[in-house]
Amino acid sequence: MISLEEFPKFTHKQTGQVIPSRGVVTWGWKCSLKNPTSSPITFRGSVKLYDEDGFEVDEDDFEQVTIPPGRTKEFQSTLTTDYENLKRIKNLTF
Repeated sequence: MISLEEFPKFTHKQTGQVIPSRGVVTWGWKCSLKNPTSSPITFRGSVKLYDEDGFEVDEDDFEQVTIPPGRTKEFQSTLTTDYENLKRIKNLTF
């Protein structure tokens, strides 16, 4: 999910989406994790965005969560970042 504010605009070559040249971009992530064990699993996590050289551009952390045995839990969030940062993103890790 990406949401854009009104600023001077350019067209994204691959998608044709109109994108502001400067400003704030809202991005979102979503993942599902399954606990295949017979015991609850408790953990904390983060989503990190990297540029092509492996430098971290942005990140989002999720708090300590517990997934019951045999269940799947979905996580999602939205954050804002400067458009210039978004253009640098080449990789994502959970």
